[in-house]
Amino acid sequence: MNRRIVAGLIVGTLFQVLYVVFCWKRVRKTLDLLPVLSACIYMAVTVSFTESRITEIAYIMTFQKNADTLADLQSAILGIAFCLLAVICSVAASFFDISRDS
Repeated sequence: MNRRIVAGLIVGTLFQVLYVVFCWKRVRKTLDLLPVLSACIYMAVTVSFTESRITEIAYIMTFQKNADTLADLQSAILGIAFCLLAVICSVAASFFDISRDS
C-alpha cells in the first residue's frame, strides 16, 4: 500500500480524534473545520487508493483468474468499500454537533 494513502488515513483519523477530544474546550470555532478537513482527506485518499487499484482489478478480471489473484481482487474491492464508508461517515458526522448536556 502506498505511504501517501496510509498517511492520509492516519491524518484524517487524527483530525476526527482531535475534534472529539477538544470540542469541549473554548476554542470551538477553530475546531469546526476539522471534520470538514477530515472528510476531504478521506475523499482524496479514496480516490488515490481506487486509482492505484483499478489497473490491478482490470488485469485480474481479463487475464488471470486463480485463487491468489481473486483474493487480491477481493481485498482491493473491500479496501475501496471501506474507504468509501469512511468518507460517508465523515461527511455525515461533520453535519452533527457534539455537545454535552449538563
